[in-house]
Amino acid sequence: MQSIVHCRKDGFMNSSQRSYRAFTLVELLVVIAIIGVLVGLLLPAVQQARESARRMQCTGNLKQLGIAFQNYQESHGTFPPALINPGHSGCDNFIPTGGNILNHTCFQMLLPYLDQVALYDRYNFSEPSNSGRHSGGSCNRTITGTDQFDIAERQLNIFQCPSDGSPNRGTIGGGTYDVDGAWRSSYGVPAYTNGATYGDWSTNASTLRGALGTNGSARMRDIVDGTSKTMLLIENRMDKTSSATTQDNYGGFGPFWNAGSWTFYLQPANPSYAMNAPWNNSGPGGYAWAAGSFHPGGGHILLADGATRFLSENVDLDDVVAPLVSISGGEIVEGY
Repeated sequence: MQSIVHCRKDGFMNSSQRSYRAFTLVELLVVIAIIGVLVGLLLPAVQQARESARRMQCTGNLKQLGIAFQNYQESHGTFPPALINPGHSGCDNFIPTGGNILNHTCFQMLLPYLDQVALYDRYNFSEPSNSGRHSGGSCNRTITGTDQFDIAERQLNIFQCPSDGSPNRGTIGGGTYDVDGAWRSSYGVPAYTNGATYGDWSTNASTLRGALGTNGSARMRDIVDGTSKTMLLIENRMDKTSSATTQDNYGGFGPFWNAGSWTFYLQPANPSYAMNAPWNNSGPGGYAWAAGSFHPGGGHILLADGATRFLSENVDLDDVVAPLVSISGGEIVEGY
C-alpha cells in the first residue's frame, strides 16, 4: 500500500509528522570537549577572584588594626608594648626585680579599640596570660598563675587571614611553650632579633630596634625614619614547621594574639625567616620566626601611619626590609 503524507496548504508537514535527527557520537564528544575547555578556563578565574576577595579582607583586617594602633597611641601617647614581662630567655634583664612573668601582648592591649571591651575587661592583667618561661636561659622571675586561655572562647577573625586555613590554636602546654589553647595570629611584630637579645625597649639603644618592643614601644616622635617607612606588623603563616624534616609540627610556635611566646617576634630581614622563605626547602611552611602568607608573591605589612602595603617576597632584605623594621636607622627606603 502506498503511504500518503498529508501536507498543509502552505506546503509544510504537520508538526506531528516532522522527523528529528539525533546528535552523533562525534558531535557529543566535541560538545563535551568544549565544555571541558570552558570549565578549565573558568575555574582559575573563579579561584583568582576568591583569592582577590580574601586578600582584600586580609588588608581590611590590618587596616582595622592600624586604626586601633592609632587610637591607642592617641590615648596613651605611645604605641602598646609588643610584650609585657615575657618569660623569654634572659628575662631577668627586662623584668624588674620583684616583678612577675605576665606574657601579655600588644594585641590584648588593642582589644578596647577593636570593639572588644567586654573581652578586655575579663582579663586580670596582674596575672599571666600564660605561664611560658624559657628553660634554655636565665629566666628566674616569678610566675603567679597558669594561663587565661579560657577567656577568649573563639578566634577573633581580625587576627586571622582568610587565606590561611591552618589550625589556629596552640597545642603544646607547659614549659617554654605554654600555648595549649592560645589563639594564633596571622600578623606578627617584626624585629631585628628574638626576644632573648631584644631586652627592654626603653634601654635598647640599637638603631635597628623596631617600633614595638618588650615592656615599651615608640612614641610618634621616636620614629625618626618616618611613620610611612616603618612597620608595625607583618603577615606570617600559621603553619610553622619545627624542623627541616618534620612539616606541620608547629604546636608551640607563635605568634599568638592572647599569649606571649618564645617565638613571638618575627625576623623578616633574616634570609632564613624572610617573607615566604621555606625552612631548608622542606616545605611551604617557614620556621618559627618567619614572615609569610598564602597570597601569591608576598604578604601584607602595616605601617606606623596606619597604611597597609603589599611586600614582595623578592624585595631586597638589607635595603628594604631591615630599614622598614627599624625606627631610627636613617635609611632611605624605596622600591617596595
